[in-house]
Amino acid sequence: MLVVALRFSSLSGFIHSVWNSGFQMSSGLLTPKVPANLANSEEFWEVKSKTPGRTKPGVTGCPLSSFAKGLLRVKPRPASYWTRAPSITQHLRLPTRHALGAETRQNGRRRFPQRAVRVAAGPEAHGEEEETAGRMLALQRAPKRAWRGLLCGQRRSKGLYGPKPHRGPLPRTPLTVRGPPPGAPLPWYLRKPPPVREQLPELDVVTYQEKMYFVPWLAKPASFPEWERGWHDPRKHRSPPAREMPAYKEQPCFLCNPRSRLQEGVKQALWLTKTKLVEGLPPQILHIMNDTAHEWESQDERVQNAISHALFWISTEELTPAENYCSVLLEDLLHLCRMMTAKYPSLTKRMVAQDHKVAAAWQRESILLQVRGSYGKILNATSPLQPIASKDEILATENHTLETFYPIAPTIDLQEVNVYEIKNDTGFREGYPYPYPHTVYFAPHSTKSKRKPEHLRAQMMMFAFGNALAKAKGLYGDEPRILDEPIVVQSVGTDGQCFQFLVFQLNTTDLDSSNGVKNLAWIETDQLLYEDARSCPEIKKKVVVKPAGIHGYHPDTFKKFLAFYLHGIV
Repeated sequence: MLVVALRFSSLSGFIHSVWNSGFQMSSGLLTPKVPANLANSEEFWEVKSKTPGRTKPGVTGCPLSSFAKGLLRVKPRPASYWTRAPSITQHLRLPTRHALGAETRQNGRRRFPQRAVRVAAGPEAHGEEEETAGRMLALQRAPKRAWRGLLCGQRRSKGLYGPKPHRGPLPRTPLTVRGPPPGAPLPWYLRKPPPVREQLPELDVVTYQEKMYFVPWLAKPASFPEWERGWHDPRKHRSPPAREMPAYKEQPCFLCNPRSRLQEGVKQALWLTKTKLVEGLPPQILHIMNDTAHEWESQDERVQNAISHALFWISTEELTPAENYCSVLLEDLLHLCRMMTAKYPSLTKRMVAQDHKVAAAWQRESILLQVRGSYGKILNATSPLQPIASKDEILATENHTLETFYPIAPTIDLQEVNVYEIKNDTGFREGYPYPYPHTVYFAPHSTKSKRKPEHLRAQMMMFAFGNALAKAKGLYGDEPRILDEPIVVQSVGTDGQCFQFLVFQLNTTDLDSSNGVKNLAWIETDQLLYEDARSCPEIKKKVVVKPAGIHGYHPDTFKKFLAFYLHGIV
């Protein structure tokens, strides 16, 4: 007698497995649902009942498919594959992770719960034991395979619950030839349902117009009158359209402000200001710089102390932000220059102004340009600087040809506006005791918008030109002309380590045409005050490679800075 014991979690699980595997159970029999003429075939099997001599193959049912035949087809295996050791009573473990071999171990998970089959076998039932074990293994795998077959037509990726993507030809569009012809209705999946108000025009829309305030779950009224406060609130001010403003003009104006960054740098600034560039500093500045009589004792030590104060002493942080130490360094260097007042009393006729606003307008080849804004510091004096170039050198600029940068527009990166006022103002009221601009100082106020040295030099030239032009129009009027006494304005820019020096001489206010007399500019670029400064030493392999402090100090840079300050006095 052959006894087969299966361990299932519940009776419903056993019935579900038998039903999905294509078997039926009646009167102690477990047989496949096959026709009577196929019951004796080798592709199907049956389990003997408890009563010897009684065998009932499944007569009812339908023919099996090729998929079911493949499930029930068993490959014979030796007895050693199913049993641990030959004995009269053997406990067979079917199919577990250890018994299924390398194929199941590669998957890394237990696919079936552990089941035990107890077989009482004798010498004559040894061959039947192998066949029964194989059939039981196929029986256990059948529900899983059948369930997988049902899932073959479904998607297991994203969007499992949505409609399947369209696999047919694309709909007809103006760019394709497939799809419905022009004028024909679109397929259902391309039609857009009309709004609810079009479907039901008689529907009353509930809005928040009567409540006089916004309600999220109510509709927006078609015409909602704006609420008037009855007084002017600057925080809720709404400017009228540009064309309704009184300062609106049809001709656009291009503004250069402190935030402007000229793409072409100095080349673009030379064209906008009608200026000829001269490399190096003028001889008047070099003469003051090379004269040792304009120095004081321990000058280099004091300058290095000023650098240390700006970089290390004003903050407990390891790295001081650039917007902090640049302004402090510039103020400390100006303080050192003011120490020369005891030697040159005329320096008392100077005054430094912070964040003053300048405005100047001019025409350049029928293009209206303006320089406006507030920048760093400006040093004013009671008397103007003397011209750098002689009259012969000024007249020689007529033969100079300005360099263009076609196809780039000369107004690139300038702000284009239609609401503006033409204004020429030095930023100081009439009667100010220091009316003449002397030197303009630039230092970055923020590290968020870093500027390249080329852009800084272009901005220095534009604002030095703007201060000179505003002063020239205040002295000689708005009519374009060649100035009898050219106006000289200096400019110094720094990022805390590298200095840029500029001297600008305004010779003419006739800037519309590129012909005639041109202005002059002298530039000294990229002058390092020091090469490196660190608050902590650089250590590699427990060896101090570079100690803390200032390294690579260049004394000539401060000499040029001092010469710009003393120019006009010495």
